[in-house]
Amino acid sequence: MHLFCRTRASFSIDREPSEVLVALHRFLDALTVLQSHLGTLIPIAGPPSPSEYEELLTIADALAGRPAPLRFQALTATVRAGHLGSFLSKIPEIAAGITISHGDYPLTLFGRDYAVPGLAMRSPKTVLVNRAELIAIVAMQNAECEARFEPEPGTSFLLVRGVDSKDRLAE
Repeated sequence: MHLFCRTRASFSIDREPSEVLVALHRFLDALTVLQSHLGTLIPIAGPPSPSEYEELLTIADALAGRPAPLRFQALTATVRAGHLGSFLSKIPEIAAGITISHGDYPLTLFGRDYAVPGLAMRSPKTVLVNRAELIAIVAMQNAECEARFEPEPGTSFLLVRGVDSKDRLAE
């Protein structure tokens, strides 16, 4: 059975809802936010996997203007050959805020891939952890390399609505 959620999900009951009912309501509400943003209906082929459920809630929160923590604790960015020196000159040596917006955010729901535009990743305090390694290879201008960023303890990467920012890393 395929169900399509076309309007904001709402219901009322006379007692405290069960955890399952609350989770279902959150799922349908998040799905409605995503469908509205994408301008398309998303077929529901069955219960979402735990990772699909969490990813959908994260994206819906970000689309609604609420920064949503991402699950990963590090970010690797490929620096194109010949651009390492310029890249390093733009990255502060101390922990700093960073916003990364590049293309659409990928999402897979029920075996289908979606590209969600208008999102960015942000971290209020992020540090380039392999700076010394990158400085050592800066002379090899023809080499592509990986820059690894990690948030400071107590902070995380967040998914947010995409905005122009002076500290944008990727375009």
